[in-house]
Amino acid sequence: MSLRAVRLDRNVKQEDLAAYIGVSPSMISRYERGLSIPPADKVVKMAEYLHTTVDSIMDYRRNVIDSDGIPTHAKNSFSSLNDDKVRIVTSEAEDIVLSVANGTCDLCGLSFPRKDFLETHYVIWLRDGGTPTPDNMVALCPNCHKLVHMDCDSATTEKLLLAAKKHRQ
Repeated sequence: MSLRAVRLDRNVKQEDLAAYIGVSPSMISRYERGLSIPPADKVVKMAEYLHTTVDSIMDYRRNVIDSDGIPTHAKNSFSSLNDDKVRIVTSEAEDIVLSVANGTCDLCGLSFPRKDFLETHYVIWLRDGGTPTPDNMVALCPNCHKLVHMDCDSATTEKLLLAAKKHRQ
């Protein structure tokens, strides 16, 4: 689905949604047409107002990576990891994950005063079939991020998967 499809399904006017999240109706139109990417806090508020998940209103696969694996609306940059064309994309999905985490590591639970201290991590790596969506990402402090890459057992993976599920809300 898309923002427009969910909004129309709920019989919500652009004006009402715009007033709730604090933008102009024309900005809602720009979000719906893919001309602008809403900030993470606005996406969370829209999902809340429409009684749905962030994933249902943001089509990350379309907005972030096209069929050739090239970012289309990615906010920042991408790079190849190796010859099999796995790419890292910094996107609005990461912004959402970091916004939901609100400075708290999804693994150890420690809170940090600076939100930019956390790093995002794909629970199921892209090369293993994971998706660049919030429901496959967690926010980790640098220590936990390094630990996960060095030694991630099944219990830790399960904990990360549960933490990633909260980003659907």
